[in-house]
Amino acid sequence: MILGQPGETLHLSWQSKLGETTLYPQAKIYDNAETLLATVNLTHRQDGLYTSTTSIGDEGVYTAQYIAYTDSGHTAQSGVDEIISETISIQRSWRPTILNTNDLGGISEKELDPLVKGMTLLAEEMAKIKKELDKKSEFNPSSDKVKTDFQPTSLRPILEKMDNIKIKVPQVNIDSSKIIKAIEKNKPKETDLTPVISAIKNQKFPIPKVIIPNTTEKMLEVMHRESVKRDIVVRGLINKLMIMIKPFLKINNILERFNGKKNTD
Repeated sequence: MILGQPGETLHLSWQSKLGETTLYPQAKIYDNAETLLATVNLTHRQDGLYTSTTSIGDEGVYTAQYIAYTDSGHTAQSGVDEIISETISIQRSWRPTILNTNDLGGISEKELDPLVKGMTLLAEEMAKIKKELDKKSEFNPSSDKVKTDFQPTSLRPILEKMDNIKIKVPQVNIDSSKIIKAIEKNKPKETDLTPVISAIKNQKFPIPKVIIPNTTEKMLEVMHRESVKRDIVVRGLINKLMIMIKPFLKINNILERFNGKKNTD
């Protein structure tokens, strides 16, 4: 915001985001009725900073709109720098009425002069600080609004409702005896090799060296392979069944713990 008095010299400034030095920025001054009062061309100073001066004769609140152009004819706007605006407040300085010391309770101008000078210096310093802050801030008082009417919010009703919510956990009863019976039912029968062994023992050979015929040896080898295959199949079935019932056993264990904890409570 720029503060000033009627007719006082006002300093306008605009900074290029990329520090460009070949732009042609302008400041357009509008009153509250959005009437264009003046168009001021800004001159480059250093590092993309452009400045100029103007003055306003009447009290009131005005707006300075800064637009950057890439040509001296001010027809092509810069595609990098945004259009920004700044508020200008023009008010006459307050000065107390100086009374004669002979009047009742009068204060002389000499006594008030240090106070007036101090207030004037304070207003000038505040104007400088405000000017620097406006350069660094992207807040636009003409278009941006700051919400200040925030209402306190209590989460207690939500927490109370959450506490009142009761989650019903379905009770699942698993009869493990049926699973065990199914496993035992599918258990393969053991092969009885007693007759084969007896037949081998009863074989009589004319020579002392025991020689098992090729057919018998092959028969034993085939039977052994089949037995091994059946054992592998049975183990696979048992493993699959255990994998299938493992989640149910875990659920049953969790439910038993849950019911035990509930009963203790």
